[in-house]
Amino acid sequence: MMKFCKKYNCGKGIALIIVLALVAVITVVGLSFIIRGDTELLCGQNMEMRADMDYLAESGLEHAKGLILNPQDLPDACEYFTGAARQQLVTGSSDFYDVSVLQLSPFNYRITSSAYREGSMTAQESLFAELRLNPCIVYWQSGNEDVSSSVVITGDAYFGDDITNSGRIDGDVYSAGTVNNAGQIQGQRYSNVSQAPVSLPVISPSSFSSVYYIGSNSYSVEPFPERDPNDFNSLTLSPSVANPAGIYYRNGNLTVRGNVIVNGTLVVSDNFIIQDANVTIQSVKNFPALIVGTIMRTETENTRLSATGYTQIGGNIDMREKPGCSITIYGALYILGEYGIVGTDGGSLSVTGQPHEACLAIWSSTEDLTRWSPAAGAFYKSIARNP
Repeated sequence: MMKFCKKYNCGKGIALIIVLALVAVITVVGLSFIIRGDTELLCGQNMEMRADMDYLAESGLEHAKGLILNPQDLPDACEYFTGAARQQLVTGSSDFYDVSVLQLSPFNYRITSSAYREGSMTAQESLFAELRLNPCIVYWQSGNEDVSSSVVITGDAYFGDDITNSGRIDGDVYSAGTVNNAGQIQGQRYSNVSQAPVSLPVISPSSFSSVYYIGSNSYSVEPFPERDPNDFNSLTLSPSVANPAGIYYRNGNLTVRGNVIVNGTLVVSDNFIIQDANVTIQSVKNFPALIVGTIMRTETENTRLSATGYTQIGGNIDMREKPGCSITIYGALYILGEYGIVGTDGGSLSVTGQPHEACLAIWSSTEDLTRWSPAAGAFYKSIARNP
């Protein structure tokens, strides 16, 4: 009987040891699964947070791109979008992004977008990108008049017919006909395009002949002073409370001599003739600089015109081969007539593209706002992540 009990107790001891070993193994395996699950859960949360920050930083890039393409809604003191801090896609969340913009040239911008999550679990992602406005039509010529060697265009150009370029175009050239080059074209050439890369702004001298709008407020256009052409010396026209865009209109022809400064918009319904003059025009934000219904002409030697903003000529520009004459446009020059620019021998004409200066926001009524920009699009030349 004693031997039987010993054998029985030994069996029970071995079984207990086996059970304890199995429980220990199961516990270790279970704990390893739990730890592994927690680790994978944390990894998943980190990956989700990283993806959230990536998307948020990309949103910052798109935010900057949209306002660079369309700066009309920026404050008047801002020529172009320079950045913003603590922006959110979802109000009340703990996710933010900061954007900063540096203008490298009139057509190239460097954008830095940093996304971050505030709170106990912090995360951050930074993207660096270079954005180029393209196509950006800073010179438009409807007719097939050739571009002379006295013309320099910095930016993309569009021609509504065959064109032979003997000047210098630092940009792409688009033509509804053929493109022939006897001068310098720094960009690509696109012949027989079916439509222009950018549409024309629907404005004319009649758009600014009497009343214009800014939002719900209407303002009266001021007539350009009636003076003898010899009595324009040292004339300066500027915005006022009653005319905040500084729009000055001449019904018919306008001939000026002397030094004339317009801090706003000059509108001439017919011909604009400049004699022995130095004319400077600086547009107010979102408004054009110069609108001429038919022909702009320089009549005498050493006559100068400088206009900053969108400039539109309904007919053509005739420099009459007068030595020393110069026309300088900062912004965009659109010539809608048949002959483009003629009579440039002895003179010079330059168009320096400044897209943010040429953008328009024109109210045709208190409810009808038209935004226009010479930039038809933009692309990222590069995007890099902060290492």
